[in-house]
Amino acid sequence: MREGRSVTTARHDLKTLRAAIRYYHEEYGLKALPVVKLPPKEPSRVRWLTRQEAARLLRSAKAPNLRRFLLIGLYTGMRSQAILGLSWMPSTSSGWVDLQSEVLYRRGETVRRTKKNQNQKPTTIPNRLLAHLSRWHRMDAELGVRYVCHYQGTKVRKLRRS
Repeated sequence: MREGRSVTTARHDLKTLRAAIRYYHEEYGLKALPVVKLPPKEPSRVRWLTRQEAARLLRSAKAPNLRRFLLIGLYTGMRSQAILGLSWMPSTSSGWVDLQSEVLYRRGETVRRTKKNQNQKPTTIPNRLLAHLSRWHRMDAELGVRYVCHYQGTKVRKLRRS
């Protein structure tokens, strides 16, 4: 294994190699199917951000859209693309925030269920996040902004420069 690579990365790469070999075998036929041995699975993560670390992370975020993104992520645990797609109005293609019912719809109704989004069911908004969302909604309503995470009124697609 290369220096600086984790066992989990090596395991993932070997699983991809194994899948490619099996695909080739099914499509074109191999006389002998090689065996790909995987390293043992690493134990799950048992450490999360402390409250102080989360506060330091939020203080270091300079861009308002990044602060919004981080707060929503910290309170809900949503995936990044789900957070960036959140809108203030009901949507069939992405999640949306219902401040009247205090419910966060994590994905749109017409979004196809996948392994990554199958657990994205509607959830109640935590009280601390609800206060932020209500304030942001008032500010965005004045500007006519549709998306929760936006940069000067435009939907944020990636946070690379933030």
